[in-house]
Amino acid sequence: MTLMRIFFMTILLVIFPFILLAQDPIVFDGVVENEEWKLASNYQITNEIQPGNNVPSPYATQVYVTYSKTHLYVGFDASIPLENLRSAIRNRDEAFNDDFVMIGIDTYGDGRSLISIGANAEGSQLDIKIGSDGNDDESYDLNFESKASKNPNGYHVELKIPFAELQFKNEKKNRWKLLFYRSTYADGNRSQNLDIKIDRNNPCFPCQASLEYVLEAIEPEKRFNLLPYIFAGRGGRLVGEFNDFDHQFFIQPLLKWNPTPFTIFYVGGNNNYKHYDEIAGYQIEAEQVYLKFQYLFQL
Repeated sequence: MTLMRIFFMTILLVIFPFILLAQDPIVFDGVVENEEWKLASNYQITNEIQPGNNVPSPYATQVYVTYSKTHLYVGFDASIPLENLRSAIRNRDEAFNDDFVMIGIDTYGDGRSLISIGANAEGSQLDIKIGSDGNDDESYDLNFESKASKNPNGYHVELKIPFAELQFKNEKKNRWKLLFYRSTYADGNRSQNLDIKIDRNNPCFPCQASLEYVLEAIEPEKRFNLLPYIFAGRGGRLVGEFNDFDHQFFIQPLLKWNPTPFTIFYVGGNNNYKHYDEIAGYQIEAEQVYLKFQYLFQL
């Protein structure tokens, strides 16, 4: 057994006891059932902000929020006559012209930014980061799960958001600011709606998120990803350093573990195989194991 195999087996034995998946507090299937969400916090999106100016929304939208130790769960029950529903299966961040729902999250509650996460009626994902200066960063992406379903009265969306994807205070009790949004169509016109009445004299949109949501004893899910990378062929490639390959192939496994939102451990290795002849075939020529630690902090 090579040194690399022994090293990886040791790492897995150390990490494995911490890789525990929290049980979902709801059945995550894209169907918002009142019974399964009865213990969740319940909110409504009631204010049309465009084209109307803080007038009643054209359609009802119920929102449910709950959480486990490792995930935030959000359910939307969006009413609309199905003949008015605009939705299709889209690539990520391409459904902003559909009927869709989103939750805005300010994990620090200071109005500096709002992480908005949602999906359309097909479950196609959307996420965007909104700054206090009004600039939107549509390139912002995080890993989350979304499922959706349709019914005679409209559609449902369920979101499962890992805390490991968000940065928040390392405290036993967190107080986040939340905001809920829906884009829909009424009388052929796009209708934008919020759970709050917007103050058009306040240019800071994230600052207007007023709903405080308290989370206790949450922690990022301790998990790791095995990301294999394989390259084979002739020529040259820059992988950390330049190597001139000749009938060789290179294997670089990488193990990534996030014990907290701010801490990342990497364990990787390099295996270089060379083809000597038809009898000997490919044989390992070089082997390397490395460990990297990364800590994220704010200035």
